[in-house]
Amino acid sequence: FHGQDDNDQQEDLVVLEAQFVDVTNGSEDATFNILTKIDGTNRSRMSMLPTDTIFNEDSVDVNHRIESNGQQHMFFLDANTDRIGIREATPQYTFEIGNATDGSQGFAINLENNTAAAYFMASAEDQQTLVKFQNGNGIVGTIKTNNSATQFNTSSDYRLKENIDY
Repeated sequence: FHGQDDNDQQEDLVVLEAQFVDVTNGSEDATFNILTKIDGTNRSRMSMLPTDTIFNEDSVDVNHRIESNGQQHMFFLDANTDRIGIREATPQYTFEIGNATDGSQGFAINLENNTAAAYFMASAEDQQTLVKFQNGNGIVGTIKTNNSATQFNTSSDYRLKENIDY
């Protein structure tokens, strides 16, 4: 796809490339690439290879966003900060679901400064279950919070106790 810039020069706006990787009869493989003009240079936006589909292989500072029926930022990759948001347009953590930043409600994982931290946020100050542990028997433990405390609810195990009096 070509267009004319303001200097009357023909420019490739979008380039579609297809090529065989393997031409062996019965096991042919091909690639398909989409390039668009960014800052005067054609950049790879999507490459479909026989084993991978790659977005932004040229590492251009271009965000990626997937909309759902009710969410404009159902999936959002912030290329500038290398962060991912689910239902979050401005993720403040490495991976953020909902709005964990302001403490309203959400979940986040942050991988910075040689540490990994998980954040669980609830907007209500009354008792809220933030983590549930479940197996084939159902829920076997929880972590709950209220406005001033955290409660760890687990099953009791006599093997972890001392000075047991039967």
